[in-house]
Amino acid sequence: MLLPSQRDFSTGLRSITEIVNSFLTKTLEFDRAIDSQFADMTRRITAISVSSDFPNTMSALAGLLGAMGDLKRSVFGLAVLGESHLYAVKTLHRPIIEHYLKFLFVLFRFRENRDDYHGLEYITYSRVSE
Repeated sequence: MLLPSQRDFSTGLRSITEIVNSFLTKTLEFDRAIDSQFADMTRRITAISVSSDFPNTMSALAGLLGAMGDLKRSVFGLAVLGESHLYAVKTLHRPIIEHYLKFLFVLFRFRENRDDYHGLEYITYSRVSE
């Protein structure tokens, strides 16, 4: 049985590193492409909330978008620092999903009922715990 030489191992490791770096580069490029749209959506919801008949709902939606953006930037910041932060990255992934589900709940309830009830409920009870 032949063992791989150190040169073969080094070449294989370099290939894996190149694949991982390529994936991270593409992921960061994708993130930059959608980040401006995400920020634009947050600005538009915030602007609407000032003149809206549903200020609590608009405020809740804008706050959730902002929180998701902050968490996402934290995840990418930790990911760029290296593999020693993988647990923290995985840990922050769950709150992003939770905020997204809260956002969808408030949004769909608003679309269904056309009232400020769920936005006010979120601000009153849920935001306090975050």
